[in-house]
Amino acid sequence: MVQELDKFMQLHQPDFDALDEQGNIIGQQDEIFETSIKANLESIDYDQIQVLTPDNHPTQFSVIMTLECPLSRG
Repeated sequence: MVQELDKFMQLHQPDFDALDEQGNIIGQQDEIFETSIKANLESIDYDQIQVLTPDNHPTQFSVIMTLECPLSRG
């Protein structure tokens, strides 16, 4: 069983490495987003935040505000 698992790990190591790299990129973007959103919301009292994307549509309870967030697109 251990040999089979070792073989599997060796075979898929490039995939695991790629996932790790994507995780690092997502983590970096998360830090940028968190810093940006905190700076834009300092003077606002809120209980919940909903982040809308172009595919989402606001509800009747949504308050729309544009945030300056320098996320890279690549």
